[in-house]
Amino acid sequence: MEYWDIYDENKQLTGNKMVRNDWNMKPDQFHLTVLGVIERSDGKFLITKRVETKSWAPGHWEVSGGGVMAGETSYEAVVREIKEEVGLDVTKAKGGYAFSYKRVNLEEKNNYFVDIYKFYMDFKEEDVKIQENEAAGFKLATRNEIKEIAQKGEFLHYDSIKNVFMENPQIFLIGFMGTGKSTVSKALAKILPYEIIEMDQTIVDEAKMPIAQIFEKYGENYFRDLETNLVTRISKSLEDGKKKIVSCGGGVVVRETNRQIMKQCGKIVLLTASPKTILDRVKDSDERPILNGNMTEDYIEKLMEKRDELYKNTADFAIKTDGKSAESIAEEIFVNLFK
Repeated sequence: MEYWDIYDENKQLTGNKMVRNDWNMKPDQFHLTVLGVIERSDGKFLITKRVETKSWAPGHWEVSGGGVMAGETSYEAVVREIKEEVGLDVTKAKGGYAFSYKRVNLEEKNNYFVDIYKFYMDFKEEDVKIQENEAAGFKLATRNEIKEIAQKGEFLHYDSIKNVFMENPQIFLIGFMGTGKSTVSKALAKILPYEIIEMDQTIVDEAKMPIAQIFEKYGENYFRDLETNLVTRISKSLEDGKKKIVSCGGGVVVRETNRQIMKQCGKIVLLTASPKTILDRVKDSDERPILNGNMTEDYIEKLMEKRDELYKNTADFAIKTDGKSAESIAEEIFVNLFK
């Protein structure tokens, strides 16, 4: 006999268990289920068709998923369900937890949370081994094809999970120097199948001189021109399906042109940190020309105040980085992409 853990209305374990599919739950009791969406690099998603013998929604299309067994984590459950239902191992795939939703069905005595996972991995059709008592077949479908199936009322849970089928945008990390943009970019690239672009380093490589020397020789306006040129090129690369995580220079938001281009082609994430944290991170750097001779907490705070409104007005969302690991910040960004 299989059991599920019982959770409270805040998704906290109660320590109690229930028999799987024994729908006799109290109003404040919930069980946990999972759904796993897999996207290939060609933009196609793996979906399966339920067998006609199913008592509920026979012949409908869906993604892999099921109940989380007692003592099992949400992630362990989605890995197991995908392996059982389509024969794929997603433990090495990029992606991860995306979001959750909650359903209360008092009449049916079936209340539950659903954890949604989005995975990115390439596989061949012959790699897919469907569970024949569960699925009648499978399909590699585009996001538009899935939307069309849903419009016919034949795709389960679509309205609840449709955000995971959206096309991922370019990601621009903005913020004052020292907020962790470069470090977070590397952590985020372990979750998303994206290329990293270090804006400042790219400019240095192309100009064949350090940023401090560019400022000294040509002035700040010239440097801002180089930033605008690079942002424009990144925007155009999206048309070719090339996804980027861009670690932006601290002053990229100064120009309205840059802000408009970034908003048109991507999600803009503001990373923040306190002046003290920033000073601790940049005090040993000689590549911060705007701080030359003014490497103090007070001066950093004044500079931050000048750009604070620009950053906030430009960003789609903001994340505090003080005291957090790069990995946890990257996971927070990933979750926010689906909101």
